[in-house]
Amino acid sequence: MRGQADWVEGPSVRAVAWGGYAAPTGQGVLFGATHDRGRTDLAVRPEDSARNRDTLRSRAPALADRVEAAPSAQARVAVRATTADRLPIAGRLDGGLLMLGGLGSRGLCLAPLLGEHLAALALGLPSPLPRALAGRVRPDRPALRPKVGPRT
Repeated sequence: MRGQADWVEGPSVRAVAWGGYAAPTGQGVLFGATHDRGRTDLAVRPEDSARNRDTLRSRAPALADRVEAAPSAQARVAVRATTADRLPIAGRLDGGLLMLGGLGSRGLCLAPLLGEHLAALALGLPSPLPRALAGRVRPDRPALRPKVGPRT
């Protein structure tokens, strides 16, 4: 999944998230980001910057005014590793290997907790995840199984 984030120098901000985010950088604010499933191109797109500014304006209009007044804006693009159901994978694969992946744009938030989950699995200890949540991130969950069509 392709994502573009934008940043400007100058405005200071406290971190906020709403599906998008605005985060302090020390010199300004980073905000965004787009989510474009199936796209892998890495070129910065002005229309994506406009989407990020529009989203920021809808959630934090005063901050959007300060961003628009900043002298220059920059952007970066990355392709995120994600899964078909947009949930991460954290658990034991066939053969015993432990896997953590598919975090998409939520890696910084989810990796510490899911790492604790994997450590608990590896050591045979209780997981910090409730059973229902652990099931939703299992590598063998139904949403990740290949679709098998009719044979011809």
